[in-house]
Amino acid sequence: MIKKVFEVFVFLTVFSGLALLSNATRVKSLSVWQVLTPLNNEVVNHASFISQINQLYVFGGLVTKGEPRKDISLSSINMADGLISSWNTLIDSKLIYPVIWYSLSSYSDYLYILGGFNEIYSNGRGVSIDNIQMAKIDSFGNIGTWIDLSTKLKVPVNFSAATTIGSRIYLSGGGTWTSGNYDYPPINPDVYFANINSTTGGLDAWTDAGPLPEPLLGHAMFNIGDKLYVIGGVGTD
Repeated sequence: MIKKVFEVFVFLTVFSGLALLSNATRVKSLSVWQVLTPLNNEVVNHASFISQINQLYVFGGLVTKGEPRKDISLSSINMADGLISSWNTLIDSKLIYPVIWYSLSSYSDYLYILGGFNEIYSNGRGVSIDNIQMAKIDSFGNIGTWIDLSTKLKVPVNFSAATTIGSRIYLSGGGTWTSGNYDYPPINPDVYFANINSTTGGLDAWTDAGPLPEPLLGHAMFNIGDKLYVIGGVGTD
C-alpha cells in the first residue's frame, strides 16, 4: 500500500512555461511573485541548475505527454534585480537519454543526471534506467558533450534524490518501474554513495551507506556540511 509521508505538495494542473520570482525579506516573508521571461516550451518533471556565473539551466523534462526531451535551456540571471534574460536552447549539448523524474547533482565543474524514467522505449512502455549522464561545464557556462558513464546505479530508479558531500555523490530511495511492475513498483529503501574522481569526474562503484528510515520515492534530499536531510516523499506501509 502506498502512503504519503509528512509532505508539502505543490500541485500543477497544467504544464507551465512560466518562471517566477519572489524576494525573501529580512523578516523571512516573501514579496509578491513576479512572472519572469517564460521558457520557450511548457515543461514539467525536469531539474534546474545555477552555475557560478549566475546562468540558469533547465534540463530535459516533459513537454507533452509521451514526449520527454533531451534539450537544455539556458538563461542568465541579473543579480541586481533577479530578472532573467530570454531563454536559449543549447544546440551543441543535448542529453543522451530523454529522461524525466531523474536526480541531478554536481561536483566542481561536473554535472550528473542520475537514473530517471525513459518514456521512449522499445517496448512502448516507459522504464526506469540505471544510467548516469555526466558533462563538464566550463568557466563561461558552456556545457560539453554528455557522457554515459560506465558506472551504473545499483538499481534502475526514478523519483530518487541526490546530493554531493565533499567528493561523494549520495543517492537515496526511488522507485523501479519495469513493464512487469508498472502499477506497483518496488521502492528502494537504501542510501548509496559513489566517490568522484576529481580529475575525470568519473564515479567509482556505488557503496551502501545504510537504509532510510523507510523506503521512499518522490522525496527531497539536501545536505548542510556533513549532515543529510530527507524531506517528505511517498513510502509503503
